[in-house]
Amino acid sequence: MPEETVKFWMSELALALDYLHSKKIVHRDIKPDNILLDEKGHVHITDFNIAVHFSERRMLTGIAGSLAYMAPEVLTKRGYSQQVDWWSLGVCAFELIIGKRPFRGRTNTNLTESIMMEQLHWPDDVGAKISPDGQRAIRAWLERDMHYRLGYKLGGGGIEDIKAHPWFRGIDWDAVYRKEAQPPFEPDPKKANFDATHELEELLLEENPLKARKRKQGQDLETLSKEMRMMEEHFTIFDYTKKDRKSYYHPKNMSVGATTTSTTVQSVSTNATLAPSSASAAASATPGLLLPRRSVSPGEKTQYCSTSGLDIEAQIADGGGVAAMRGLKSPSTPASVVVMPVPVRSTASPEESIPMKPLVSGLRGGSGSKRTLMMTV
Repeated sequence: MPEETVKFWMSELALALDYLHSKKIVHRDIKPDNILLDEKGHVHITDFNIAVHFSERRMLTGIAGSLAYMAPEVLTKRGYSQQVDWWSLGVCAFELIIGKRPFRGRTNTNLTESIMMEQLHWPDDVGAKISPDGQRAIRAWLERDMHYRLGYKLGGGGIEDIKAHPWFRGIDWDAVYRKEAQPPFEPDPKKANFDATHELEELLLEENPLKARKRKQGQDLETLSKEMRMMEEHFTIFDYTKKDRKSYYHPKNMSVGATTTSTTVQSVSTNATLAPSSASAAASATPGLLLPRRSVSPGEKTQYCSTSGLDIEAQIADGGGVAAMRGLKSPSTPASVVVMPVPVRSTASPEESIPMKPLVSGLRGGSGSKRTLMMTV
């Protein structure tokens, strides 16, 4: 590929990687296969299958990615973070401009030794393919000492070193960031801009392609092998109607109270009012069954679960028990609303409080005992 085209792609990819790293995410598998062009010619990173969050205080040590694009610190398991993405970017830049990868080997062992020890070699006609500034940029990305690698700076901000590099002189970084810069290459929408050979070979030459098959029921476990018997016994089919939902989500102003022998999920009307709190602690004699009269706060409204299909995904993300509460409705509650308040520890007096009828109990804690959430008013 022409140097100017690759330089433009590297500038967009550098901004994309810097954004990921600012969110403490390392991709770990940057390679041409995972870089896509849109209809305008702008690059996009895809395949976040092995992307992970990282921390500067605790380095990653797992080996992940494609071997030809792995950084040396990944192979040595000595700890790494976002530096590995800049190494992979340098390998991509070299491959796109030169036409082959910088480190090669016929076996995985030879390839690993090449990545760890071999010097970076340029072809004889390198001057016709890339400028000296471009060569220096790629060398800086392929620096084996990750602390001196182009793009990395402890605490962040390494993108500024890339912007200031002579190879990127003349790049309008603000325009690149806003996608206002004109890409030097725009894919032809009338052509197939990919090589379909691999897809056809996999489709035509695969002897036994994987297919989804229905699981056999009522098998005799004694006739199965040890591995298959273990799968039948332990890999059971999940049935959400028979499982209690466990939620670790607690709205604001919620506190975990003392452990009791049961947990009560109660139903109340959506227009019920709650009484103001007082200094009395008489309600503590009936823990979890008294609700003060006062208006419902926004934080408590997150406990209202709609069964009409509205905003179900958001409620599941917030820990709503839609599956567990399906069909449990109070006469005073609209048909489309099921309420899941937690037991309340109140400071109101007993005569100012409304006793509530328990409907469902049984949120189990991790130790087998049952746990009660308490909301301090």
